Amino acid sequence: MSDLSGAVVVVTGAATGVGRALARAAAGRGGDVVAVDVDDPGETTELIAAAGGRARAARADVRDLAALQALAEELGGPVDLVCANAGTGAGGTIDTIKSDDLRHLLEVNVLGVFHTAQAFLRSEEHTSELQSHHDL
Repeated sequence: MSDLSGAVVVVTGAATGVGRALARAAAGRGGDVVAVDVDDPGETTELIAAAGGRARAARADVRDLAALQALAEELGGPVDLVCANAGTGAGGTIDTIKSDDLRHLLEVNVLGVFHTAQAFLRSEEHTSELQSHHDL
């Protein structure tokens, strides 16, 4: 990841794990991070602020396209980088996993990425020096 000074960076699944690490790394490179998660991503934004970075927390479920579109509108300006990181897992074997668990996994891991890209696509259409760094 290169210099992200002044770039608006949206990271989904930012409350823990890889999402938290991505958010912290983006902030460490100067990005203005929007940490998004279905759970409260406040601890992530606190860690970023404690390290001198800039971040805000936003609660949204990536399965809910309207919620992500509302967040994109609320941001009110272009988004330079989106990390569609939110994901979940399910344990079990083909004969023990329940259809509802598999449906939830697909909604988060597949539709969630689609919804995230769709919601923030218009924000990314602006011309930016960072366009070459967009990896959706």
